[in-house]
Amino acid sequence: MLRSEMVKNSFTLISGTVIAQIIPVALQPLLRRIFTPEDFGVFAIYMSLLGMLAAFSSLKYETTLVLPKRDKDANNLLVGSILVVFGFSILFLILIFFLKSFIIDYFNFPPSISKWMFLLPLSAFIFASYQVMNYWLIRKKRFKASAINKVLRRSTEGTAQTGFGFSMVSSGLIIGNLLGDIVNFFSGIYQIRKNSFTLKVVSFRRIFYLLSRYKEFPIYSGLPSFLNTVSLLIPVLIITRFFDEEIAGFYSLSQMVLALPLALVSVSVSQVLLQQISEKIKTSNSIRSTVSILALVLTSLSIPFLLIVLLFGEVLFDLFFGIEWRQSSDITQLLIYAYALKFIVSPLSVVFIALEKVKVSGIWQLTYFIAICSLFLLKFNNVREFFIVYLIIELVMYTIYLLMIHRQIRLYEMQLIKD
Repeated sequence: MLRSEMVKNSFTLISGTVIAQIIPVALQPLLRRIFTPEDFGVFAIYMSLLGMLAAFSSLKYETTLVLPKRDKDANNLLVGSILVVFGFSILFLILIFFLKSFIIDYFNFPPSISKWMFLLPLSAFIFASYQVMNYWLIRKKRFKASAINKVLRRSTEGTAQTGFGFSMVSSGLIIGNLLGDIVNFFSGIYQIRKNSFTLKVVSFRRIFYLLSRYKEFPIYSGLPSFLNTVSLLIPVLIITRFFDEEIAGFYSLSQMVLALPLALVSVSVSQVLLQQISEKIKTSNSIRSTVSILALVLTSLSIPFLLIVLLFGEVLFDLFFGIEWRQSSDITQLLIYAYALKFIVSPLSVVFIALEKVKVSGIWQLTYFIAICSLFLLKFNNVREFFIVYLIIELVMYTIYLLMIHRQIRLYEMQLIKD
């Protein structure tokens, strides 16, 4: 296993991601003392809205870049995907112009978020366009280049946020994030041009053909994936609506700590797994052992993190972030079970993409979205009660998702035997 290409590529991406995350994580104890929970609450609202727009803007066409056998087609898909992102970014700008006041009033957003609403479409275009370019790097197995881009982005973001923090700029978190994404965007352009991307083979006719060829991705993956992203980000909006931005700030820290293993390991592994099993499927080889070994490794890695949070969570939060952030510790110790399960299941979900079973995955994502949005219809006596209900929904839905992944692998393996 240690000599396998998947492990080597995973290690390259994970190493780059770890280095990229060291900077913002190391800065968190400082940033949490410079900026207030309210500042982080506004930042969490902005990032939630940005995440939703970015997730929808590409319609998941970027995931198709690893599928064509010819680089010529992948070139056209890359340009086509970015054109789709640009079109939706313009649409978002128009919608925000007409609906900004309604959105702010309905979700009880703080007034300070108003001036940043019109920046969201630009941020979404920059962020989503890089994601498209990153899949080109994955196709070309340029995992080192992808890792370098992560480091550049986080370095810029962390430096800018710290500088604005010391300058007493309350919006420094948002500005720093935008600067990091801009650096990432231009670095991505440089990397894909360095790795065989060319506009010479691109034509609008071929773009339209390929977008039509993979039209199932927007229908059965793009929209459901958007709903899934909304499901992950919408708790911030629900908390703001029923409570306030301070609680959203506490939740943002808890979410950052819990999502750290996903950022360090899970996301990188999923990108490598997608490339690996896509190649196996193209050559009609078994994928069961590859997925099973990865699932075992992820389970083993999740256990220590689970125990650390449960046994030492409160002490560590007080030490690194300060006593004023203790409520984040309570939220973290409650939600750790759901994030441990996500850590295992999320990377394996690329099986649906590789097998082109996005419709099946879409059904789960739609169900998950409905389950999370049902929180809007409930009444909660306190914040803890809200998070308990949220935890139950997460555990049930991701257990179902894991069983669905297992079933798709089993069906594929049975078809190999028949063939």
